[in-house]
Amino acid sequence: MALQKNIESQSGAIATYHKIMENSIDWVQKAAVITMASYVDKAARDSEKAPLMYGRYQWGGADFPYGSDEQENIRGITYDKLKTLPEWADVVDC
Repeated sequence: MALQKNIESQSGAIATYHKIMENSIDWVQKAAVITMASYVDKAARDSEKAPLMYGRYQWGGADFPYGSDEQENIRGITYDKLKTLPEWADVVDC
């Protein structure tokens, strides 16, 4: 799974394909840090090209989106949580 949205990088290049690269979850403290990588497009990701940029997101406490079951669809829950943020509100799943 990934997200599709046109986002301009600091260099002016447009990233259209965004994928979770790392999801670090502290189940005891109920905190998570997510790293997103943004690519020109899916073909660039599939060709193992370097991302244009990275984004980091954190949440915890009452904002912690995961339940107590570590067998949950963690990746799906994480993408759903990202889509609640203003910068990802109008994305398309891809």
